[in-house]
Amino acid sequence: MRQTKLIYYLEEDGTVPIIEWLARLPRKANTKRHAYLTWLELEGHELPRPYGDYLRDGIYELRPSLAGVHYRILYFFQGNETVWFPTD
Repeated sequence: MRQTKLIYYLEEDGTVPIIEWLARLPRKANTKRHAYLTWLELEGHELPRPYGDYLRDGIYELRPSLAGVHYRILYFFQGNETVWFPTD
């Protein structure tokens, strides 16, 4: 199976907003988030619930949760291989 390529949005000043947000998460939440991103890379469009879910209009969400806190990460596909993580 071919891996999905993850692409992160880059601001003009060189910052990557989602990476900065992820860096501020608690260590355990960041570990779980990393596992979910790895599954997304491996599964792409086939990533099942509860790990990911289709919302609407081509927007999906990655759904890691820890201790009652839901860390949602929105993303969309471009073709079959690329996942883009937009800013908020």
